[in-house]
Amino acid sequence: MTKQTRQTPQTPQQKNLSHLSVLISGASVAGPALALDLARLGARVTVVEKAPDLRGGGFAVDFRGHVHRTVLTSMGIWDEIHRRQTHMGRQTVVDADGNPRVDLPAELMSGDVEIFRGELARIMYERTKDEVEYVFGDSIATLGEDADGVDVTFEKGAPRRFALVVGADGLHSNTRRLVFGDESRYLRFFDLLLGFRGCGVTLLEGASLGAGR
Repeated sequence: MTKQTRQTPQTPQQKNLSHLSVLISGASVAGPALALDLARLGARVTVVEKAPDLRGGGFAVDFRGHVHRTVLTSMGIWDEIHRRQTHMGRQTVVDADGNPRVDLPAELMSGDVEIFRGELARIMYERTKDEVEYVFGDSIATLGEDADGVDVTFEKGAPRRFALVVGADGLHSNTRRLVFGDESRYLRFFDLLLGFRGCGVTLLEGASLGAGR
């Protein structure tokens, strides 16, 4: 009887992508996240960002459960996210008279851990800036693909060539437009708008909005 051996999946440490040159457009969250993992595999990564520097602010991002924790731990940023979390606590909605009407537990509002988008992006930038080339204040102008790679021209910088180009530049992606055409061909509006605005709030004596940010 022949003994069957189970093939062990290849781990990131066993792979070597040193032959691969990658251009990522966008230095928000998706771009640096991909850069972090590709750089760990040995790829030569360049991230181009049209903003003059890392952009702060943005929505808070919350992570929940085993899958999120496993991924963030494998990226080596779980502990740092905890150190920079928002510490959002229980939220209480009160009526016009200051009487509590709805109690929202921290787990509902912010998951296991919550962090501002800008802080999350900075963590990944700090982890990659010594291995990844970041080019701020520039963006992709044209893309020309052949069987061996992609020729890229930039709005400001000199033309370069990469094996792979990744668009991580948001909803109105310039990279996607260059490859697939104007977004009007595939972007659909569902008649829904969402907006937030910061404002000063004066609470009635004894009222509470919970442990706010």
